[in-house]
Amino acid sequence: MTDRTSSDTTSGTGDDDPPGPTRCPRCNTPIAMVSSTGPLTHIASPCGCQVSASVLDKGDSR
Repeated sequence: MTDRTSSDTTSGTGDDDPPGPTRCPRCNTPIAMVSSTGPLTHIASPCGCQVSASVLDKGDSR
């Protein structure tokens, strides 16, 4: 038998970004789209949180 309770690390939240959609930095909801309504106003969808323009940059360091 194999005990998998502590050896599964795929669901952990480490320092590295997991593969998949970018998550909202405010509420952790996966971001499907960012709408810009002005030069400094950007809204993440579907959560509706206001985010910075760089939230979708893959090279950002959080």
